[in-house]
Amino acid sequence: PFYLYSRYYSNYFNWDNHFKPVKRLQLSLKYSHSPKKFRSELNYSLLRGYVYFDHDAFPRQYNPGLSVVEFKLSKSFQFWKFCSLNKIALQYVNNETILALPNVSYFNSTFFKQHIHFKLTNGGFTWLLGFDMYYDTKYYGYAYMPAISAFCRQLEKKIGNYPIVDIFLNIKLKRALFFFKFEHVNSGLLERNYFSILHYPRNERMFKVGISWNFYD
Repeated sequence: PFYLYSRYYSNYFNWDNHFKPVKRLQLSLKYSHSPKKFRSELNYSLLRGYVYFDHDAFPRQYNPGLSVVEFKLSKSFQFWKFCSLNKIALQYVNNETILALPNVSYFNSTFFKQHIHFKLTNGGFTWLLGFDMYYDTKYYGYAYMPAISAFCRQLEKKIGNYPIVDIFLNIKLKRALFFFKFEHVNSGLLERNYFSILHYPRNERMFKVGISWNFYD
């Protein structure tokens, strides 16, 4: 296990543990079809001796087998100049008091892509206008303990079941990418239940602008 789980001394937390080695067996089955822009993946993990921070933020070792099953699908669609990227993950854990994951996670990015060409200079730029959407079903997410800068388990409240929508405009000119992003545009339109972890809400509606520059290697 990671050293932090074994030994730690501070004003608020102290422990000296001698955990057994963590054993992990993972099986994966993947399939992709490039022409159809389709990809699927099935993962199964069996963890023995899994180490985690409990509800009191102390490290514990779970010796029975912990099974994690994940099925992921990814598919891209394109119609004329419209593109849509979709990703969905179905997840199951046999003991969510030890390890918690949302049963369903979904991501969608839909945008309009257009290239502008200047005949006079034989140059041009590409711009994308669209939105991103993130969604997780409800689950007992993690809590944060500042004293040890770590995430720990909690069964106080479920988080999730709230979509996050971002609107963006990207303009690519040679090696420069100018981006304009309106994050969490749906803030205040739905129930105020947008937490990333327990008692830590996500940012409200926010506008960001910037530039990303790629240099030659």
